[in-house]
Amino acid sequence: MAYEKDYRKRILNFYYGNGKTKTLLQFGINSDTLYGWIKLKRETRK
Repeated sequence: MAYEKDYRKRILNFYYGNGKTKTLLQFGINSDTLYGWIKLKRETRK
């Protein structure tokens, strides 16, 4: 659980650093969806 929180925080920080958080939030994507989506992207990229 602690790992997941840290992972999610790092993802959000990454998106914030790239100026995309605002755009994502406008589309109503919460951190849970973001976490799942990125996890899926990472798994399918292998």
